[in-house]
Amino acid sequence: PNEYLGDPSANPPPPPPSPPPERQRSRHDQAKDLLVEIGRLRRFVCADEYRMDGERLDVVWKRVEHGVPTYAFEVQVGGNIYQAIAKLKHAFDIWNSKIRLVVDAESVPRVKELLRGTFHEVANELRVIELEKLEHLQRALATVHDLERELGLS
Repeated sequence: PNEYLGDPSANPPPPPPSPPPERQRSRHDQAKDLLVEIGRLRRFVCADEYRMDGERLDVVWKRVEHGVPTYAFEVQVGGNIYQAIAKLKHAFDIWNSKIRLVVDAESVPRVKELLRGTFHEVANELRVIELEKLEHLQRALATVHDLERELGLS
């Protein structure tokens, strides 16, 4: 009887609930996603959170599904760089993987310090990739991949 048809005494229906805010992925997870995408663009078999003797590597690239990792990656954006390098050293020791550490630019001096000292054995094996360069590589490879597809070369 007292429907809202311009009658100020009637209560209008409540507004619909707003959707929950989207949770933005961390820089760590974004970097892992980039590594998986880059690996797939390079035709590797990719896996994240790859098990290794009770630990997990952030991302690995393998040439074949059931093979050992050709590349092993750890991403450290404000995390424990020592532990990340230790996991990569272990991947190198047991699989002879090419080991890569993704860090922000501010972490590079700490990585260099650890490679001169504690982890000198893998100093010539470990490559450090700054997060910003990883983003650039992904964009460049995606462009090449799109062009190859357009030209029928993929």
